[in-house]
Parts: sequence; C-alpha cells; structure tokens
Amino acid sequence: WITQLKDHLADADSDAGIIIEDKGLTLSVHYRLAADRALAAQRIGALVPRLVPVPRVIGGKFVVNLLPPNAPTKFEALVDLVQREEVERVLFIGDDETDELVFAQAPAHWTTVRVEPDCASRARFSIDRQSDVSALLGQLLKLLRTAQSTSLNK
Repeated sequence: WITQLKDHLADADSDAGIIIEDKGLTLSVHYRLAADRALAAQRIGALVPRLVPVPRVIGGKFVVNLLPPNAPTKFEALVDLVQREEVERVLFIGDDETDELVFAQAPAHWTTVRVEPDCASRARFSIDRQSDVSALLGQLLKLLRTAQSTSLNK
C-alpha cells in the first residue's frame, strides 16, 4: 500500500502535507498538515478503494487508517485479550476515532474513558487532556489500595 499510495500521490502537487505512517500491519494516512485538507481527504478517499488488496478503513481526525481486509478492530483485539487473560474488568482509555469502536461496543462492566471529550463519543467517562491520564490512574490506584487495606482490616 505504501508504494501504491506514494506512486499516486507523487503525480500531483497537492500531496504536500499528506504523511504516510507505517504502523507495521496497518497504515495511517495523515493530512492534518495539508494546505487544503478537504482536497487531501478527497484525494485519499479516491485512492484507497483502488489499493490492492482493498483495505478496511477507519476514519479519524485528519487521518485515514488502513487495516488489512480481515484484520480485527481494536474492539475485537481487546475482546480476544480479555478472554485469553480471563480478566473480569477492563479500563480502556482512548483519544481517536478508532477508539470509538471500543466505546460503542464495550460491555457495561468495562470502564471506558475518552480523552479530549467529544459530545458524540460513546465512552462512559471523559477527561480533558492526555496529561490527565496519569492523574486518573493515580486516583484509581489510590482507591484500589484503600479498598484492599479496608478488606484486610476486616
């Protein structure tokens, strides 16, 4: 896909600001830096269905994520991990469009948190910014230690 995209994007002057990020098994095509984001999105949208093999597409904020056709989503991968590790609880924190797949499908006993709240998010909770993740985890650990201490003292 990288070669196919680069070959097509090299043919036009309007590709400035389009960045292809190789994530190993997937690609992210970013266009946040494009002078004309609408045109960049249109060009990427026209190219993606012509890729061989045709990828599974998950949109985002000025990014198009390309997955192999039968690749699992984050939700499917997380369900597999939960089953394999036999855990009862899940804390899932995310900040992009691909995380919305998890938020939308998470069972009621999972805790889902959206970073940079979006009124359309399906996450059950939200925090304002990435830097709040550390504070959230610190508070959760404090609560767990308190609960553990209380149960030991009974």
